Amino acid sequence: MMAGGFAVRWLVEACGPLVVFITVTWLAWRWGWLVTCLAATVILHVDVHVLWRKPLVATFCRLRRKVKKKILTDSNEFKVICLPTDVNPLTLSMTPDRLLRECSIGHVEFWVENYADDVIRQLHASLTLTECSYFHNAPIKLFDKFRIEAKIFHFDETSLYLEQRVIRYGDEKLCACVLSRHVITGSSTGQLFAHLSQNTRMHLSSKDEHMSLFVRSCSKSIESKKTF
Repeated sequence: MMAGGFAVRWLVEACGPLVVFITVTWLAWRWGWLVTCLAATVILHVDVHVLWRKPLVATFCRLRRKVKKKILTDSNEFKVICLPTDVNPLTLSMTPDRLLRECSIGHVEFWVENYADDVIRQLHASLTLTECSYFHNAPIKLFDKFRIEAKIFHFDETSLYLEQRVIRYGDEKLCACVLSRHVITGSSTGQLFAHLSQNTRMHLSSKDEHMSLFVRSCSKSIESKKTF
């Protein structure tokens, strides 16, 4: 399973330049160089790999959950490898924006794997990332393999709080931790748990100082928006 996860990313990243080359060549032949230059500008400013990686990850999770079912409070592991497109050329370490991109794809895997994404759609609601906090602990070097362990550590009436721990394979070093708040619009966490047939009085991981500060800061942000 681990090798399969790394292979998927290798395949997607390798196919990216080929797809871009074919697209640009076809546009140049069909529409001329002006349209081609405009298309190339858009491609250079958009992280095109994410456009097909997220649907690919979601499809893979829907197939996998038929074999191994999970509930909302179960942890999830998203396996990643640091590729040349991810690193700062001066330090050969993964840049924070690339790591956060992988965490955003990890969000897709987490919500799809435990059926939360399906229920949100059934309720005609939406799940939006509103706040995020990033803690860096150690660098991730070129070709390092690591996993992003995700787990819900807190929830309230309308929000789910997710912790993602970035752990490097080999020495099991905690390289980073990302805390995020996801707000349900058009529904509530109570309805989500009810449709998933799960008890809202579930056991959650105990919050450390960073988690408690993050939850409190989000609560203050909500209050300030109400008074504004």
